[in-house]
Amino acid sequence: MAFAAIKQDAPFRRPSQACAVGITITHNGDFEGYELFGSRVSNQVVGRWLERVLHCSNSVAGDSPKIAGILELLATQGRWGASVRLAYQIHIAKSLGDAASGDAMVKPGSPNTAPQWAWCVEVGQRFESHISRLLDASDARQKLEEAVTESIISEISAREGTWQTDYEVRRWDADEVSAFTSEVVGRFLRGNLFSAMKEFMRKAHGSFGIQAYPLVSSPTL
Repeated sequence: MAFAAIKQDAPFRRPSQACAVGITITHNGDFEGYELFGSRVSNQVVGRWLERVLHCSNSVAGDSPKIAGILELLATQGRWGASVRLAYQIHIAKSLGDAASGDAMVKPGSPNTAPQWAWCVEVGQRFESHISRLLDASDARQKLEEAVTESIISEISAREGTWQTDYEVRRWDADEVSAFTSEVVGRFLRGNLFSAMKEFMRKAHGSFGIQAYPLVSSPTL
């Protein structure tokens, strides 16, 4: 089973609705490694890290499943839960070991300490409530991203609402809160498959060709 399994998530619309999402890839060549946390990592380690971050087992050998998993992680447009999951790895996690109880090599059998998908979805719902409320204000439409980001940062910093009892978020400092929030909103609005592919190719190592298209829109390579 490849990493990019179809999941139920909530792409943003008015009103929002859940739908199945997925990515189809065709790949030929050798994907040898990827840049994570400032270092080049072999695709074997990437695979073990993705198993924890995506909470999805990968029993298939080879490099194609790892590519699928990375694109599953990076393509987040219209999906709050997926945007939260990615932003956490970019701004809160400090190393590969954060997803494996401190094990920098993410060895098989290491505990999975990456955020649970249910937590990512719950945090995403808090972002959804902000963007829905601000969309009702006509003067916010032109600066929606800025308005949503500032509103959420203010609420987290004041430990208001459900943020007050979220012990994970309460550990973050002001810079982490700001960076995480901006990343979530930006990825939700702009993290489409094209941008995911560009980011993947910029950080990938090896010699290979790849094409991909999303299952939720008309097939576009």
